[in-house]
Amino acid sequence: MTFAAYETDKELAQPVEIYEFSMGGEFFRFTSNDAPVTYLASVYENIPIQRTGIRKTLDAQQDNMTVTLPSNQPLVQQFIITAPGKNATLTLRRYHRNDPDLQAIALYKGLIHGVSFSQKGRVAELQIRPLASALNRTIPRLLFSNLCGHMLYDGRCKIVEAAPENQKLLPVTAVSGNTITCTGAGSFGLSDFFEAGFVTFAGDYRLVVKQTGDVLELLLPFSTSPMGQTVKCNKGCKHRVTADCLNRFANTANYGGFPYVPKKNPFQTGLD
Repeated sequence: MTFAAYETDKELAQPVEIYEFSMGGEFFRFTSNDAPVTYLASVYENIPIQRTGIRKTLDAQQDNMTVTLPSNQPLVQQFIITAPGKNATLTLRRYHRNDPDLQAIALYKGLIHGVSFSQKGRVAELQIRPLASALNRTIPRLLFSNLCGHMLYDGRCKIVEAAPENQKLLPVTAVSGNTITCTGAGSFGLSDFFEAGFVTFAGDYRLVVKQTGDVLELLLPFSTSPMGQTVKCNKGCKHRVTADCLNRFANTANYGGFPYVPKKNPFQTGLD
């Protein structure tokens, strides 16, 4: 029998839903079934999890869904202090318990865009936005600016993120809020070597907004303290043609800005 046949049969229908969350290469799998479920060699843990209904309208921005689950789950724990730097996606599937072929159909795919807590923090509510809603957003374009419009280490920038001259493994010897001390961070020639770069730890990353010697100030603290651990620190770029693209990376051939744009607009000020 097909999935549709089970789905529409009042006697045979025994639906089971499985939730697969993915974040930075890590997977969190749950089911609302009364026992663990194995699907495609992956085990889905049975927990008290539920969701709101699925809406399908012409406006994908309105088709949000809320998933409720215990706040002690490792997935939720990463959102308690601050939102992680990487996206978390959900794939919701349904199959029927008595289907020998285990035909699972994807009902919904979306991104976690908010987390709230209730019942004195014991329950987490994940606000899920459908992937299709991303197509309705304005996509940033390169600006006619003297600063480079590329993302550091992306395909247009072409600087290799993992190159030894760009990425350093450093021990963390002190943590205070969003400030960490990485022994040796201030020994690479430039006083702001890692400024406007990023630090990666436990699969997550944080932007470095300021460097003072070995002390790095991060935009946000890590959800798990990196104290006593080794982190990856990447050289930063402030998107300037001479100070960064030329002197730091020797990469002016791939500079994505317009450094010689005149500061005066002749259409506003005239030619004089």
